[in-house]
Amino acid sequence: SQEARHKFRMEHGIAESDFVVVYTGKLTSIKGGKMLAEAFNKNFDVQRKIVLVVVGTPTNDKYGQEVEAMLKNSPNRVLMFPTQPYMELAQFYQAADLSVFPTQCSMSFYDAQACGLPVLSEDNNVNVDRCSHENGFNFRRGDIDDFRAKIIEAAELPEETMQQMRKNACAFINSEYDYRSIAQQYTNYLTKAVNGFQRREDKT
Repeated sequence: SQEARHKFRMEHGIAESDFVVVYTGKLTSIKGGKMLAEAFNKNFDVQRKIVLVVVGTPTNDKYGQEVEAMLKNSPNRVLMFPTQPYMELAQFYQAADLSVFPTQCSMSFYDAQACGLPVLSEDNNVNVDRCSHENGFNFRRGDIDDFRAKIIEAAELPEETMQQMRKNACAFINSEYDYRSIAQQYTNYLTKAVNGFQRREDKT
């Protein structure tokens, strides 16, 4: 939704020319909270302004405090939002240009892609397969420099290339994970099971 994109950016003072990176999830060590914070702890050498939108609250311990301090002191603009109800997440994905997963790539991958958002995730077998449809990027696992390099690569892509990646993301979800298709598969399975049960009942 371009309307949702413009609305969110206008409300939060984000220019249309800014490249918005979104992270949704817990800022824990398992999810790579510190890696995300460290990646944004220095400026990106690009012409476009890179803005990080974080949807999730740091943990209430030393690790979380360090992550929060780094994000608050980042030389890049960082907007932090508390954990949101599931149905509210779409506006964050729609306002962004790239969704990042510093370590574990959760089911949020599919939500981001459904909103037409390319994804950046580490290069394990699952993630490489997920991003093999020109719908995202992979970085070397645990490599902050490569993580940053891929963000820069995405930010410097021509707009028409990013638009095509957005279309590819939506097409990937629609072809493989469309709810209507999945619901129909369940319906077919249940219908087959009920019919089989009725045939057995008729024989008794």
